[in-house]
Amino acid sequence: MRLIFRTFKKGKPNFLDYSKFIDNKNLDIDTKRMLQVIENKSSKHNIFNKNPDLKTKLTQICENNYELTDFCNGHDMLNILAISFKKTISNKNIAGTDIESNFNMAYRYDDFKKTELYNSLKNWDTKNLEFNLFIDTK
Repeated sequence: MRLIFRTFKKGKPNFLDYSKFIDNKNLDIDTKRMLQVIENKSSKHNIFNKNPDLKTKLTQICENNYELTDFCNGHDMLNILAISFKKTISNKNIAGTDIESNFNMAYRYDDFKKTELYNSLKNWDTKNLEFNLFIDTK
């Protein structure tokens, strides 16, 4: 039972349409509508109704105040940020991929080298010599 949250069209990611279940005024999430959007993207209609364990787990997540950032990635956050921009900054539709592209251009490699992620990748790269994650520039 595989759920799909992202597809690709012509090599570009096509994420869930977050605007179908997130209110752009206050960023409240309509959970029932979110499940419908996920079912449609996954082509698994009524998967949540047919699998009560999934609904139980979702209810537990909602009731136990888990950190929601544990359930999404950067792409999700940027798509939600794009929704909030439409309400607070302009009526223009801004895509999460556009925000991501601008963040990538603004993020310096020297700053990345100071992160735990870089250090972890560098350690892995050192142990796996058959791969080359980083090109040494001297």
